[in-house]
Amino acid sequence: MGTDERKPKPSFKVPPAGEKETRLAATDEILQVMYWLRGEKIAQEVAPDDLAKWLGIEKRRIGPLLTQLLGARLVDRVVVDSGIEEGVPRFRLTRAGIEEGRRRFTDEFADFTKPRHFEHSDPACDCADVARFSVSLKKSLFRQLDEMIEDKGYENRSLAISDMIRSQLVDHWQEVGELSAVGTIMLAYDPHDAQTSAALAELQEQHLAAIISSLRVQVEQGSWIEILVVRGLAPELKALSDRLIGTKGVKHGKLSLTVTPDDLAG
Repeated sequence: MGTDERKPKPSFKVPPAGEKETRLAATDEILQVMYWLRGEKIAQEVAPDDLAKWLGIEKRRIGPLLTQLLGARLVDRVVVDSGIEEGVPRFRLTRAGIEEGRRRFTDEFADFTKPRHFEHSDPACDCADVARFSVSLKKSLFRQLDEMIEDKGYENRSLAISDMIRSQLVDHWQEVGELSAVGTIMLAYDPHDAQTSAALAELQEQHLAAIISSLRVQVEQGSWIEILVVRGLAPELKALSDRLIGTKGVKHGKLSLTVTPDDLAG
């Protein structure tokens, strides 16, 4: 029997008012997940229980939705004939299902897949070495990420994730390497405490090469904030910060470091 290679159209039954859009969204989600699982080489064939791990759909609804996709020729049924899953129906995408899954997956993640400013022939562009990768998140975490991105005013997810990666890299480099860094040391203390002021002044004088600027602000009577701008190797700056913050009379202190712009890619 010949195979019709033409892309079939879904032939869903028309459900009661208000349910059609819900069912279409659910079948879209199933196709996207099956396409992603196939592309990531996680699974070529899936059972309803397998899909339940990845979908935000009630487990009892997945079987009927797969039957609808079967009728639309977007999936094929495969029955296991041996082993512990003998007789359990599994499903795999047809050629048309793969195309539909790809189209819907691309639409869903358009922010990641649409052409960006670096996809052109401008020889002056310095972003030819941009790499793309996919990330799998629980839907609840994905929603929280988008909410944070909106709250912080990022233009897109890529910019937000790049900043988060840089932040983690800075923290990592501070712990494992002789990283050149710049940053601030914030100290809160009473400037009228002569012993504290003298101890801090002596420590700062010993490290003039690392302290490139300072600022003092009186926040209330008997309480000052001193901010030191520092530059040097991260371990040395951390050691200096620990000594300053540990000085008797310092009520609170904090070190904030970052690497030099040349070391932060992108």
